Amino acid sequence: MHGQGTRVRTDGLGLGLSIVRAVALAHRGWIAVTAPPEGGLDVTVELPAATVELPEYPVAARPGNDES
Repeated sequence: MHGQGTRVRTDGLGLGLSIVRAVALAHRGWIAVTAPPEGGLDVTVELPAATVELPEYPVAARPGNDES
């Protein structure tokens, strides 16, 4: 029997944490993964705060916005 919030997966490529690590390192951050005795995984990702001001786009001009 599995505890609440856990699941067994048999599909996937096992690339999830590798991708998270690559993104974190590319942004000068880090990732830590620990396995507590009660089971499961604890994953911590830390990324630095932005150090530059980003331009403010009007809502309609934001990437991915379908509004006209």
